[in-house]
Amino acid sequence: MCEPIQASVGRKMKSLEVTASDGSITAPTNETAAGFLVKQLSNPAEVLTVLLLIGGDIVQKAIAQVSGHFITPVSFSFGWVAYAFNTLIAVFGDGLLLPESDLTVKVIDPKGGNSQNNESWLIGRLIRDLELKVEKYYPNEMEKRRVRELGLGHAAIERKRIYDEKTYYHLDEAAKREADNQRLRESPLLITRWEAVNMRKHDRKSWRRQDYHWTTDYLPDLPHRDWVWWSYFPVIAGQFLLAAGPILKDRSSNNWTVLLITGVGNFLALLTGSLWKWKKEKFACRMLKGPKTFVLTRGNNHRHVFVIEVPHNVWTLRLEDLAIRQRRGAGFIYQITFSILTLAWILLLTMTGGLEDNTWFLFGVGLLGMAHNVVVAGAKRDPKAHGIPLKLCARTKGDKLPFVVEDDKTVRSGKNNVMRALIAAERKQSGIGKCLLPIFFPGELRPGEEEEDFWNAVEAQQKKKREHKRKRAKVRRLREQRLRRIEEVNMQRTITRLGRST
Repeated sequence: MCEPIQASVGRKMKSLEVTASDGSITAPTNETAAGFLVKQLSNPAEVLTVLLLIGGDIVQKAIAQVSGHFITPVSFSFGWVAYAFNTLIAVFGDGLLLPESDLTVKVIDPKGGNSQNNESWLIGRLIRDLELKVEKYYPNEMEKRRVRELGLGHAAIERKRIYDEKTYYHLDEAAKREADNQRLRESPLLITRWEAVNMRKHDRKSWRRQDYHWTTDYLPDLPHRDWVWWSYFPVIAGQFLLAAGPILKDRSSNNWTVLLITGVGNFLALLTGSLWKWKKEKFACRMLKGPKTFVLTRGNNHRHVFVIEVPHNVWTLRLEDLAIRQRRGAGFIYQITFSILTLAWILLLTMTGGLEDNTWFLFGVGLLGMAHNVVVAGAKRDPKAHGIPLKLCARTKGDKLPFVVEDDKTVRSGKNNVMRALIAAERKQSGIGKCLLPIFFPGELRPGEEEEDFWNAVEAQQKKKREHKRKRAKVRRLREQRLRRIEEVNMQRTITRLGRST
């Protein structure tokens, strides 16, 4: 009875045997697709090593956002190994660590008429955040001003409308003004005026003058620490809390491998992002003392123009220098430093690949760091957090260029096009509209138009001012030469008199 059963079992085992390519018989396997998925989901060690190799551009932009201080708080996350290799290539090449500018921006000097394309990542982010701030600020400020001028809320206005003739009159005026503001919001060109804030003299230990070729004793202030900078500390606390999960789950196991990898990764991230070259490249420019005016715009077919006024005796960064990326190379010391850091990241990648247990805790650590770096890389920041403190000028009577060019009669007449806005800006402050004209209208103006007559008159007036300035400089130069000759004659007479007396 037993022999038939044994024969049938033998036939089944024979059918489960797998013949290899060399003819040898291997042991049967019971692993199915479901079992493979369960195994990978329970211990995704191979996935972690792959994730460490992607997302290097996010890490680079996150470092560029918060760099500028002695410490650059960037979290340990996926993508650090890829970033280390990309940085190593840049260090042995042109030596540039910052990413390319997000936007194409033109930096214009309205006094000299010089215009240059921006290459700085910092100015590109500054323009992006200023555009978002103006788009958010402008409609809200119009509504607040309307209610403030009326001195009443919407419900109170409706109740008193049929009783108080004066309130109804103000409401009618506010409605007209709101219609004007609506046309301005839809205007193809919006010119805003910003004023530079004085950047105080800072400690020389934080800024080395020989690295920037400063020509004055004034050094730029450090960027403002906003929520983007301070968000690093709760994130790193959460990462270490997740890394301590294996120990908290089983206190007797004493498994601190995930905690070690998290600590080493955060230390390497902090060390890599806090190198002095980040700060040196981000603010590679000289300082200037006002008065000075800069005009920033993204060019034709973009509706925002930013006029940055530097008042008298105010120190700020020279945007013309900042717009140019200086390729000076990294130097031998930085090449050795980044090579050692890249080797350390490779060793950390090897440690992560050898992890067999509790990989989900390390996956959570990397995911939290990646989420934080994504937020930091794309966060909107105030100009003072970028290191270029600016304040939005209010529309007050007597300003050369108000917050928004809206008081010109050509704009209020409904002709809110780009040419009318440039004419209004030129009437408010000489040189602003003229420097923007070749950017928004690169071709020739149509002859016989009113705009051509206006710009011809502006050109004639500027030519007359230049000629007058040239004559004054010539008179001043002749006066100085005459005074110099008089001093030489007096000196010669004194020497002759002393010679006769001896």
